[in-house]
Amino acid sequence: MMKIGILGFQGAVVEHQQHVEKLGHESVVVRYSQQLDDLNGIILPGGESTTMGKLLCSTGMMEPLKNKIQAGLPVWGTCAGMILLAKELVNDPVRHLGVMDIAVKRNAYGTQIDSFDVDVKIPEVSSSVIPLVFIRAPYITKTGEKVSVLCQVDGHVVAAREEHMLVTSFHPELTDCSAFHQYLPVCAKNKFFADLGRMPGILVLGQFFYGEGGSPDFFHNNAGSNIGGFHCRCHIITCCQTKAECCNHCIPCSTDVENLFRMSRDVNRRNV
Repeated sequence: MMKIGILGFQGAVVEHQQHVEKLGHESVVVRYSQQLDDLNGIILPGGESTTMGKLLCSTGMMEPLKNKIQAGLPVWGTCAGMILLAKELVNDPVRHLGVMDIAVKRNAYGTQIDSFDVDVKIPEVSSSVIPLVFIRAPYITKTGEKVSVLCQVDGHVVAAREEHMLVTSFHPELTDCSAFHQYLPVCAKNKFFADLGRMPGILVLGQFFYGEGGSPDFFHNNAGSNIGGFHCRCHIITCCQTKAECCNHCIPCSTDVENLFRMSRDVNRRNV
């Protein structure tokens, strides 16, 4: 079970909670920086981005939250949450968290009366059609080289991911579909594999791990024992060090990440 935080200043907080808990995870309404310490991910819901930004500052949460996200905390911003995460806002000098390499146009689809919904298939998120609800929605006008576009509507980017950071112009929490709530842990997994693949002495083939000169599926520490890195049929590393669990939505816990990073350094030293 994961602990997913939901920024509790504005927006459909209760609806996000219902989706998170339906998937068997714990939801936490986050209003103080101390609540960020033991989260597995956080959702920044819709609302009014200027107000939410001011509240992040007045509560002292802006810098701690930014630091957590930059350190790898999985985050998903919906609508106003997308604006909070963007490094650039079109025709607006204001920056909030500014951690995701996207430019966003606020209220791009118009006012409240211009709200609409559409059904779209987004293969990376779900094999089924997903209902998308747009309410005074922004969209993305520019993406950095590390940003993956997940969905476009009428030629405009409305969903994107940059490693562990996910944004949507629309509001999945206002539908019965939990596909995006299931997808958030996948973003964390992608961040983990990307970081590991950049480390000296480690070659990542698909989602199996090989130490240079070593064997697949696990690492050997200096004592020769097998620690972590076991794989299941869906090839997702879990926080269990003795077995693999086949689960499409599991991510490494911090302890396992530390073990894997330490072992990668061991492998590198042995191959020097």
